[in-house]
Amino acid sequence: MKRMLVITAVIMSLILTSFSAMQGGSEVNTEPAPLLNDPVQPPDGGTVYVNATWNVTDSREYKNCTIVLTGNLTIESGGNLKLINVTLRVNSSSTVKYYIEVLSGGSISILDYDGNPATTEDASTVTRNNVSNPYFFRAYDGSSFEMKNSNLFRCGDATTVPKYAGLYINTDAAVIDHNNFSYNNDGL
Repeated sequence: MKRMLVITAVIMSLILTSFSAMQGGSEVNTEPAPLLNDPVQPPDGGTVYVNATWNVTDSREYKNCTIVLTGNLTIESGGNLKLINVTLRVNSSSTVKYYIEVLSGGSISILDYDGNPATTEDASTVTRNNVSNPYFFRAYDGSSFEMKNSNLFRCGDATTVPKYAGLYINTDAAVIDHNNFSYNNDGL
C-alpha cells in the first residue's frame, strides 16, 4: 500500500510540474527541434563532421569553425544557413560527388567575420576535402545567395552541363562581393 502511494505521489508531481510549465510557471522551449543531423556549433576553431545528408529547414548559424561534409547539403524552402568565418570542406569521393544546393525559398550567406574585405584571415571558405574529387554548388530560382569577402575553391567538374561546371546561380536574389574564386572548373 505504501509503495502504491509513493508511485501515485510521484505521478501527481510530474503532472503538476508539466501543467505548471504549460501555464507559464517555468519557461518552455519554443525553438524548433534541430534535425537529427544538424551539426552542433563547435567551440571556436573546432571541427564538426557531418556524415549524412544535411537538410537545413530552419535558421542555422555557424562561426569560426570547420565543417567537413560527407554528404549533400540542401537548404530547403524556409531554411536559412549562415556561415561566418567557416571552412566548409565537401568530402566527395572518386565515386560519389556531393553537392550544395539552395532551393527556392531557401537562403545561404557565406561571410567573413568582420565585414572588411581587407582582412582576409577571417574569410569563409567552401572547398573540396580532397582536391581530386569534385563537388557542385547550385542556387536555384527563388532562392537567396549571399557571398561576401570569402573564398570558393575547386568547385565543379569538367562536364558539359553548365550547372555542374562551377558555382551555378539561377536566382535574382544574389549578392557576390569581394570574393576569391580559384581552381574551380568554371568560376560562375
